[in-house]
Amino acid sequence: MGMLDRKITQDMLNHWKKIIPAYQFAYYILDDSFEGTLYHPTVLYIGSNAFDNAVVGQLDLPNVQYIDENAFRSATVSGANLPNLKQIMGTAFYANSSLGDINLPKIQYIGSDAFSRSGLTSITLGSDLIFIGSNAFEYNSRLTTINIHAPKSQVTTAGQAPWGAPSTCQVNWLGGE
Repeated sequence: MGMLDRKITQDMLNHWKKIIPAYQFAYYILDDSFEGTLYHPTVLYIGSNAFDNAVVGQLDLPNVQYIDENAFRSATVSGANLPNLKQIMGTAFYANSSLGDINLPKIQYIGSDAFSRSGLTSITLGSDLIFIGSNAFEYNSRLTTINIHAPKSQVTTAGQAPWGAPSTCQVNWLGGE
């Protein structure tokens, strides 16, 4: 922390979001006690380690298209609205124990271990999906359902379904074979 008091207010947060690039905004100004809903309609990219170990609360990032490795590793994210997310790299939500249900209608790429130990209970993936990395859903003991709207023949996977999720997790290929 150094000599700066990093306790921030919502007004400060709103001001900084306007002048600092998205990946720097996340990395430089959020301390580990921010809670509530993190909303920003123009952020397109979340950089590596941006929210590592942070208490974030809800994510409402309607235009984010890319989340880099470890972006929310060991963070506390209790929900996420990411309707335009296309790529999520490896370990992006690793060890985030409270994620819950998530819907990623535009997702194309999910990296290895992207949601390992993330507290997922269900996940819905859109029809644009083309890749799921190894152990993408590993150690999510409460994960019951993976719904995939893409045709099975369109999706390349590293490893077998359910990609590290419990054997009781149901994988539904809603886009057919």
